[in-house]
Amino acid sequence: MVKIIENGFVVSGNTKNQIGCMTIIVQGDRILEIGRRADALKAQFANAEVIDAAGKIIFPGFINAHYRGESFILRFLTAAQPAARWGKTASIRAAFQYLQSKATYEELLSMYRIAYFSALKSGITTMCEFGMDYLDVSLRASFEALRQTEIRGTIGVHNGDQIEAAHSLKSASIQFAVVTPDEDELTLYNLQSMVRVANEYHWPLIVRLGETQRAADLLKKNFNKSPVKMCDDFHLFEYSLQLVNMNCFEPGDIEILAKNNMPLISCPLSLVKKGFALPPYTDIQKQGVSLALTSDWGAIDTFATMRSYAQIQGLLGMEPDTSFELLALHTSRAARTLKKESEIGALDPGKKADLVFCSATGLKFQPFLNQEGEERTLNVLLDELSGQDVLDVMIGGEFYVREKNILTYSEEDLIHEEKKLFQKLLSLTAKQPARSKTAEVIPFTPSVLRASADAENLPFEEGYRVIKKDIQNTETSAPQPEQPAKTQNELNKDVRHVFGDDE
Repeated sequence: MVKIIENGFVVSGNTKNQIGCMTIIVQGDRILEIGRRADALKAQFANAEVIDAAGKIIFPGFINAHYRGESFILRFLTAAQPAARWGKTASIRAAFQYLQSKATYEELLSMYRIAYFSALKSGITTMCEFGMDYLDVSLRASFEALRQTEIRGTIGVHNGDQIEAAHSLKSASIQFAVVTPDEDELTLYNLQSMVRVANEYHWPLIVRLGETQRAADLLKKNFNKSPVKMCDDFHLFEYSLQLVNMNCFEPGDIEILAKNNMPLISCPLSLVKKGFALPPYTDIQKQGVSLALTSDWGAIDTFATMRSYAQIQGLLGMEPDTSFELLALHTSRAARTLKKESEIGALDPGKKADLVFCSATGLKFQPFLNQEGEERTLNVLLDELSGQDVLDVMIGGEFYVREKNILTYSEEDLIHEEKKLFQKLLSLTAKQPARSKTAEVIPFTPSVLRASADAENLPFEEGYRVIKKDIQNTETSAPQPEQPAKTQNELNKDVRHVFGDDE
């Protein structure tokens, strides 16, 4: 099926920086042609579906290379609170603990679904979900929610349960990535195990280390080197695809990234809201390290993220990016970071037909559209547009949002689900007067690896640590049935495997 999109003001995001009133021909799920000669293009496809985009600005589908789905609902609790205080605030602490250890599949599905459909409505057509380290329940829920929205995606896996579950979840538009353990749990052994899994299944790596100064200092204490130097020494930068999210650097770190042609993802708006230190954007720019913008935490608005980075550049006295370069941070550069630049990131013939249509009606934009000065026009658009101005979203040549309405799911149901889950999280505050007991973790003890020819083919159960789940319903005084005696090597039934450490 051929679609002809005419009369729209197109911002191509391609290397030619094409901008203006153009016609786009979509055949199947890809862009066939883009140009100004509408009549000539239409004459070639007499039976095509004609879509009138008058009064609309058309962008490439936006890419968010690092997102936390739980943040969409938790932002109601964390707003105006720096991240250092989240663990000290009863309502935030209780909500985190519930979502990360006790929430049901249906609750997590609702949580991710409202987050992803909101992202879709704001123009996100590709995203990377960082995910939660919670058995396989959260992974399955985020996968199903992403599949329902039709957003192209990558989902992070954190533990053995999730690795096992990922093999049964199939989708042509969704892949998985291995997430490095955080600084408090990172060991040489589970780092090697993580790399082995990524290599075995050809999954990308999500390297999220040194987000805060405390985290960077802890890594320096444990490994005697910065996160960048540690990754370089372990040859992590030799992998073809990584999503590197770091904020704290030592002298020489940026040069290592530049030498390895390693792009960075950064979340400037989220960092400001969390109260974290900003990465050395000036050095990143001077060394020519490719950067892609992401949202990380809270509501998703790519226009707000681009503006926040432009404002930070001004405050730091940096050479300001052009409007075309700013747009690339959420489109073509982000696609390059995901190694998908041949498929998405710009409106070019042969690429996927992922299009975002924004409102251009009224006095706000109409007087200067189609005037000379493409960069001045784009400057105004990026300065004044927001996610609320997105009207339609097309992925692979099909509309999933029209005139701000989701076409594949009831928005009333989404609102109902969100209210129900949010009330549940609020109700937990009164029940959490003190910090609840955390899970008991058996300390990691290094063991001698077998030096055999089959060492690389060891089962992935090796390298897990054992965590006892919280015992539920301890209030009851009913007598418990006598349990049969366990053998010496038998584990309790309330024990799970988590990817990364010894058994």
